[in-house]
Amino acid sequence: MEADLEAAFFWDQAVVEILIFGRITIMKLPLLAGPPPISASGIFSRSVGSGKGQIADWRIRIESTGRSVHVLEYGDRYVGHVDRFDPLRKPLEHVIYDRGLDLVRTRAKNLIRKS
Repeated sequence: MEADLEAAFFWDQAVVEILIFGRITIMKLPLLAGPPPISASGIFSRSVGSGKGQIADWRIRIESTGRSVHVLEYGDRYVGHVDRFDPLRKPLEHVIYDRGLDLVRTRAKNLIRKS
């Protein structure tokens, strides 16, 4: 698929923001000029992620750091975050350090709700 220049520029800038801030949310605004489709960027590849209600997962590897940017696409928004370890390069480290943090957060939230 050929990359759309506008989409490539938008998503390249989004990757920079995700790397700076660690996590961002980009709202899809159908009635206004929302973000171009991530699939048209040419810089992200389809990926697999744990089920959180998303309709698709997208990933780009940051070669110089070993990290990756993971974007979850929902019907109304994109949510991007940085994974310290690229799951294709270091799957065990990804599960322990990146995915493990999500599991701890989820368990903590459940414990707080029960008390």
